[in-house]
Amino acid sequence: MRWASTVNTIEDTEQAVRAAAEGLERAMVGARADLLLAFSTMHHRDLFPAVPALLRQRFPGAVVAGCSAHGVIGSDRQILGEPGLSVIAAHLPGVDAQLVHIDSRGEGVDVEGWRSVLPLEPLLSPSFLLFGTPRERTHGSTLAALDRAFPYGSKLGGLAGSGEEPSDVALFADGFVHRRGLVAVCLSGDLRAHPTVSMGARRAGSLFSVTRGKSHLLKELEGRPAHKVLAEAFERLSGLERSLFRAEPLVGVLSSQRGGERDYLVRRLVGIHPDSGVVVLDRSIEQGDRVCLFVKDAPSAHAEMRRALEQVAPRQPPPSGALLFTQPGRGEDYFGHVDHDLREVHRAWGGVATGGMVGSAAIGPIRGQTFLHHTAASAACFTPQGWN
Repeated sequence: MRWASTVNTIEDTEQAVRAAAEGLERAMVGARADLLLAFSTMHHRDLFPAVPALLRQRFPGAVVAGCSAHGVIGSDRQILGEPGLSVIAAHLPGVDAQLVHIDSRGEGVDVEGWRSVLPLEPLLSPSFLLFGTPRERTHGSTLAALDRAFPYGSKLGGLAGSGEEPSDVALFADGFVHRRGLVAVCLSGDLRAHPTVSMGARRAGSLFSVTRGKSHLLKELEGRPAHKVLAEAFERLSGLERSLFRAEPLVGVLSSQRGGERDYLVRRLVGIHPDSGVVVLDRSIEQGDRVCLFVKDAPSAHAEMRRALEQVAPRQPPPSGALLFTQPGRGEDYFGHVDHDLREVHRAWGGVATGGMVGSAAIGPIRGQTFLHHTAASAACFTPQGWN
């Protein structure tokens, strides 16, 4: 197994792809590229279709996937705010790579839908790399169905960066570009992914049981109106925590279906209905779940990411490939330097060839279930199956 990554800031799209291809060919030292993942900033949007098409020409037989991005990650560098193209290539002997594009047209894909497009044995443990377009409401149900269809597979990815126009969004699938849906790369065989998610926020205050709630609506906590309970919890926070919560209101949801005090899903508090006082979240909750206020601050986010990466680092020699999906809010304004998450990946996993993007959301697992995360970073390193 061999991985190599490259990144550049060349404005001309064709020249940028050509430079990336030449860099990868040198780094691969003659090894065949079986998989190429490309990420492009919106500076290249006029020629987005050229990115996968030219890579397919240069590396015939390779699976090509990826998407548009707010920023790109390659090698030891993260680019944000200027033209950027990153490509990571992998030589994967003993690995079968399949690519599918899911266009749900307003309806999530169910279990049978996944198994029809990926006819694999459900008890296998493939690795799924997932790239979706933002602002599609069906991604959550589609990911949940993927978990049910292939419960032992690992899933990782992100939602593309986007601008104001539909043409600002692109999903790369072999030699083509799609403007909606989800692209999935399924890798099965002699490959193991070690994924993790770093939420980037910490618990503040008490934990409350949901006694009435449905879908995105939180009605009662501990038998009392939810907005009153959360308002009282807010008042008990320190002055700094109240300031952090006002800047970005977050709640942590601890599902009744999952144990572990670190298995929170951090979600945005969208608002409070003016008449009923019902609290609106950006994810579904159920009776029996537990919730609490969460706040974002750089020191706890830094410590949490370091811990998350170290927990999944293989015990044997460092892996040869890694992917990282992060978001603009985790950059220079937050940590003091734009590539904080990339630095932490390299600190935990050595000088591993790394690719990825700064996108609209990360995709990754929390205790075996796959979710979209709007405050988090997701990452995975790759080893042969036999490594621990």
